[in-house]
Amino acid sequence: MENFSEYTFNDWLDNKPEPRNDLEGIIAPKELKKIFEAKEYTFETSFKLTLEYYKRDFIEDLNKCEIRDKIEIIKEVIPDAQSNFQKFKKRELIKQDYPDKFLGINGHEYNMTKRQEDGLNNGIYGTFSSKINDFHSAVIHYHLYKFYLELLEEHQSPLKIVLLTNIGHKLTLLYELGFIDLINKRFIEENSDKAMSKAKLIGSLLGCDQPNDIETVRKYLSYIENLGHSKSPLTKSSINEVKKILQDCGLTPKNI
Repeated sequence: MENFSEYTFNDWLDNKPEPRNDLEGIIAPKELKKIFEAKEYTFETSFKLTLEYYKRDFIEDLNKCEIRDKIEIIKEVIPDAQSNFQKFKKRELIKQDYPDKFLGINGHEYNMTKRQEDGLNNGIYGTFSSKINDFHSAVIHYHLYKFYLELLEEHQSPLKIVLLTNIGHKLTLLYELGFIDLINKRFIEENSDKAMSKAKLIGSLLGCDQPNDIETVRKYLSYIENLGHSKSPLTKSSINEVKKILQDCGLTPKNI
C-alpha cells in the first residue's frame, strides 16, 4: 500500500510548492480551505494596499502643481492605466472573477501582505506596489483608471457655488463674516460715519449700480443690528441661505 505525503497549510506558508497530483502530496479539505482563504486574503488585501498607495502617491505629487498642469498630468496617466487592463473583460475586473486569479499567490506573498498590512495599522506607510499576477495588476489599474477619470472631471468642472442675488441675503453674508462691523469701525475712525457713504461703499462690493439699490442698502444697514425687526435683512430666509453657503465652504456660523 502506497503512503502519500500530506500537504498542509504550514507547508504552503513555508512556500513549499503545492502538489499537482496525489503522487506529489494530498491536501486535506480542511487544509485546502485554509490555503484558499489565505489566497483570497492576499489578493484582496494586496489589491487594496497597492491601490491606496498609488492613489496617495499620485495625489501628493499632483498637489505640488498648478491647476492647468494638474489636468495635463491626469490626462497623461489615463492611457497608461487603461492599457494595463484591456486584455481582460470589464465584468471580470468588476467582479474580480478570473480562472487564474490566484496564480502566483504563495506563502511568501501571503506573509509579505500581512507584514504590509500590520505595518500600515501601526502607522508605517511603506511601498505597496507588488504585482502578484497579470490579473491582479489589471484590477489595480482598472480602479486607478476610474480614479483618474473622477479626478479629471473634478478638476475640469466649473466650481459649483451659490450665487446670491437678493441684497438682503448679500448683506447677511457680509454681516456674518464681520465685514459690516469692519466697515463701521473704519468710518468711525475717520470721523465720517455717514449712512449714505457706507451704503455706497457696500453697494460697490455688492454690484449695486442703481440709486434705488443703494437706498435699499442704506435702509437695511440702519436695521441690521435689530434682529427680528421686520425691516432687518437678517431674516429667517437669508440666515438659512447664508448658513448653507458657510457649510459648503466648511465654516460654522458665528454671528447669525
